[in-house]
Amino acid sequence: MFRKISEEVQEHVKTILNKFPNLVEPNKKGEQADPYLIAYAIHESGTVVTEESPLSKKAMDDFMQGKSQHSMRMKIPNVCDHYRIRCINAIEFMNDFGWRSSD
Repeated sequence: MFRKISEEVQEHVKTILNKFPNLVEPNKKGEQADPYLIAYAIHESGTVVTEESPLSKKAMDDFMQGKSQHSMRMKIPNVCDHYRIRCINAIEFMNDFGWRSSD
């Protein structure tokens, strides 16, 4: 279930966090998987499944221009969009596999 983190994936994580340092919460204890999830998707041309909603276009533009609030946390869908990684929610994931409810 757990994979060894390759040097390539580690490099992707560094690149992601250099570009989007607010993807993680600096004062939070423990591991934060978001940059690793995205790094694996980049490395393996994969898809990210998340229930996070993206930041608005204005908030994202402000962030990219350095005008954002320091407390604003970057969202997975925005980072995926930047790297052109497909990002879907759980319902889209289930639909992709043809899973239906038993109603």
